[in-house]
Amino acid sequence: MAAVGVAVMTRAVPQSRDVDAPAVDWAGSAIIAAAIAVGVMALLDAPHRGWDHPLTVAGVAVGVGLTWLFVVVERRRPTPLLDVNVFGDRRFAAAVVTVMALFASTFGFFYLAMQYAQLTLGYSALSAAVAFAPFAVPVVALSALSFRWDLRWVLTSGLGLIAVGFASILLLQQDSSYTILAITVLTIGSGIGLCTASATSTIMAAVRDERQGLGSAINDAAREIGAAIGIAVAGSVLADRYAHNVTSLPEPLRNSSGQALQIAAAMGPGGARMREVAMTAFLTATHTAAVVLAIAAGGAAVWVAWRAPRTEKGAEKCLTASSKR
Repeated sequence: MAAVGVAVMTRAVPQSRDVDAPAVDWAGSAIIAAAIAVGVMALLDAPHRGWDHPLTVAGVAVGVGLTWLFVVVERRRPTPLLDVNVFGDRRFAAAVVTVMALFASTFGFFYLAMQYAQLTLGYSALSAAVAFAPFAVPVVALSALSFRWDLRWVLTSGLGLIAVGFASILLLQQDSSYTILAITVLTIGSGIGLCTASATSTIMAAVRDERQGLGSAINDAAREIGAAIGIAVAGSVLADRYAHNVTSLPEPLRNSSGQALQIAAAMGPGGARMREVAMTAFLTATHTAAVVLAIAAGGAAVWVAWRAPRTEKGAEKCLTASSKR
């Protein structure tokens, strides 16, 4: 597929090289690359090392420090890699925050729900994947329809639906039917479908035509950082709450619900008590993590409702303005 894409692009896409293009901002590129790499690595390791581990704290601090340095450097360069003033555009800022929240929610949700489907409902990896297939339906359908509505309404409603979806995880129990899980999947998928296309289009419409690569890079960076945050938050809360609720189990089994349940199954009837303790602790930890993610998504919805301006037809107006430029 990649080879076919290259062949088509070399013939169909016109050359856009500009002989008067500004020099590459190597300093800014190096600083922001280091900031994202260090920060994301620290966030991804946080669930395993712990948020109070020196390497986690140092990694987050270095990432934040380098980001601040990047802003300082970019403000002083005549041809910056990123014109930080673009974040003064309320639509752009709201869209970037929405994209980060979307991917934090997506990765956090699948991190929790996939484990629930396999450890609690007993699904195989393939069955769990099939169980989450309906997720794509509202994402595709609502992405196509989202341009018809006001941007602020679309982004706020989408993030609000995601928060409701995470709250519905509290209904999932050890003996829950697939119907309840499907409702959660469809609710979160609907929220993501409402936001995704409009937020991405708004980011791309906020930059000049010759800076579309920059808009794409900002969009991708927001997605990667959001995904790392979602996994870090979901993983940290899940691990912490699980370990807190299984103090009666042997030390090696306090860090992995999957391992505890596997050993309990191998023990037969003698492992019933271990299984009950591990399963109860896992569900409690999953519910706690879902509440945290619901609060985060709800908070993002409130911020976007306050920050995003009203538009006539969502991102469609932004795209029209961009095409006129």
